[in-house]
Amino acid sequence: MSEFQIAATVIMALVIGFILGRSTRKPDPFVEQQLSREEWNSLQPDSKTHNPYEDVHPDVLEAIQSNNKIGAIKRFRQHHATSLKEAKDAVEAIFRNFN
Repeated sequence: MSEFQIAATVIMALVIGFILGRSTRKPDPFVEQQLSREEWNSLQPDSKTHNPYEDVHPDVLEAIQSNNKIGAIKRFRQHHATSLKEAKDAVEAIFRNFN
């Protein structure tokens, strides 16, 4: 191999490495959206005031409070249009975190 071929190979390897490195890097939301950290934090839900069950239908919460897991799964499927597995997983997660 000539010096030119070696130099060209090294340069191509560096360019490919740079491109792959840039494409696999997780984007920083502050740079991508041009938000300051204060603005970004103001958009995030406050853990003190955020209710994790606000998206769950009241019928489902009622079944969970009465310790009726099967009824909660049925109601979750009705109101949220999910599969049986998704409803079961969601209701079990709510049961674990409810009290």
